[in-house]
Amino acid sequence: MDKNIQKAVAYFKQGDYLQAKLAYQQAQSKYGAELFAGCVRLCDLRMKSPITEPNLREPRPMLEKVECSSDDLALQLTKTQNLLEHYFAKCAELECQIMDKTK
Repeated sequence: MDKNIQKAVAYFKQGDYLQAKLAYQQAQSKYGAELFAGCVRLCDLRMKSPITEPNLREPRPMLEKVECSSDDLALQLTKTQNLLEHYFAKCAELECQIMDKTK
């Protein structure tokens, strides 16, 4: 895997979203902006509202407050967000691995 991507993932997991964003931007220049636009945006969102690394078993606060009358619905939305972010990052990693193997 590309060193910039490895750095970005490590920084993101540590909660250093600024360094992660910079590393993703370097990867964008190498592989294309469209592949890492979501990662860069997620870093921006995390810098505005810092939260801990997702624990997929425990719900965490949403990035933006959602008015909801049902606790069950709010919990489901939180779990869905956690899973979406987790699988988005995994997908980006796998795409890079595929691109590295085809070079």
